[in-house]
Amino acid sequence: MLSVIFIIGIIKTGFFKKLKYFKIKEIKINNVTLKADYKVFELIYKICVEMENRTITKQINEDFDSIEDIYNSRHNFFCFVRENIKEFPIEEYSKYKETISYINSMLNDVLRPHLTKYQKNFRWRLENNKPLYKNLSAIEIEKLYPFHAQIIAELKSTNEKLNEYKKTFNSLINELK
Repeated sequence: MLSVIFIIGIIKTGFFKKLKYFKIKEIKINNVTLKADYKVFELIYKICVEMENRTITKQINEDFDSIEDIYNSRHNFFCFVRENIKEFPIEEYSKYKETISYINSMLNDVLRPHLTKYQKNFRWRLENNKPLYKNLSAIEIEKLYPFHAQIIAELKSTNEKLNEYKKTFNSLINELK
């Protein structure tokens, strides 16, 4: 609720309108120079809002956070970012190739490997075991999964990597202010 009020406040103050007149800004991260103007800022800002409001950058508590919910959140985030990249104007792509590539690396080098390694098998086992364990909570059923500890460890590791991307995106946003 607080983030919605914050966003409405930003919109009403005309913050985004001011950014439309910004020139291209650059930030150097790990030997890569990321460039941004208003359009890129808008894309990165949307990604940051999604990251902030999902479990993908939060500390995971295996006693309270459902792996199934985490996977749903990650899948939705992946789709959200991919769709927003598709909406980026093609005529602007060459100017911001490194920045778009950096965003794609977050999806393909961080999120995708974990999702393809565990998600399908985990979901299949979970769906097939739910009827067998009607007296258990979803989290208790998840803990019966043979690779539960490995999944949790990789989810935490992935969250750390995604937090690094979020820090980079926030640095770029701060450069544009």
